[in-house]
Amino acid sequence: MLKSLLTAFLGCVLLLSSSTIYAQYNEDLLSQNNKLLNLTEEVIHDVETAFFDKKIDTAFRNAMMGQLKKIHTMAIQRRQFLYEARGVNNSATSAIFRQKTIKQTNRRMVAEWINFEKEMMFCNASKRIITMSSQFTDTKKVYFAEDVFLIPRKYQSQAKQTYSAIMDSIISLSNAYPKIDFNATILTIGYADQASHSKGSSLYNNMVYRIGKEPLTNIEINDYVSYLRAYDLASILRDYVKERITNPKNVTINITQEGKGTTLPDNATEYNMIDENRRIVKVRWHILPKF
Repeated sequence: MLKSLLTAFLGCVLLLSSSTIYAQYNEDLLSQNNKLLNLTEEVIHDVETAFFDKKIDTAFRNAMMGQLKKIHTMAIQRRQFLYEARGVNNSATSAIFRQKTIKQTNRRMVAEWINFEKEMMFCNASKRIITMSSQFTDTKKVYFAEDVFLIPRKYQSQAKQTYSAIMDSIISLSNAYPKIDFNATILTIGYADQASHSKGSSLYNNMVYRIGKEPLTNIEINDYVSYLRAYDLASILRDYVKERITNPKNVTINITQEGKGTTLPDNATEYNMIDENRRIVKVRWHILPKF
């Protein structure tokens, strides 16, 4: 009988001690969670401002906002749980009778700490990403001679160096947040001027061979030339990614290409029909954290 009472008493003491510790955990997490709520609201505002200022595109804005709003909702739900947990720990009910409730609450609290840390890292990474102003802007362009769609081998290292800042930004961000996975996208966009290509010319014959049809119009040739220019630079950048990121643990880089044909590279600029400033490839990129 005495042994049973002693065991119950010691259990009560341990439980009270544990409750005191978890009560402090609860208050610490509640304080940190309020900081997370403020941070998510701040980053959401930054995203909307960047979108309004046309610094980010719609797809990026929607992807980022979807995750941030999800985190904000989870933080609100966590706050409600922590208020309830505070009530359990402060309850005047006998600790023995509320033992089961306390254990369940404390188990969830441990899980909430893990979720909180992940969400906080995501928000901090997102805030940093929004400030990376080189995203979504047209970086340095590659110019092509008339009828040319391949970058000569002797200039390929120069082309890589031109876009080294993109690699630096991606690597820096992934290293700063090693526990977060990132998706980076690099898009090369090729253009062509309105040059005419006579049947039997070297470029005409090359395009017939590549496209597999004849005859070809100037529009068809220029459309494909613009794509090949974008494809060639994308291929060089793919090789560069392999050189710079030999063991990508937490970042996936997707490089795609797009040909715009004779579409003007910049609607605010005046161009000639035959114009070296239209025979270019532009590069855009962005990076998103996974959640």
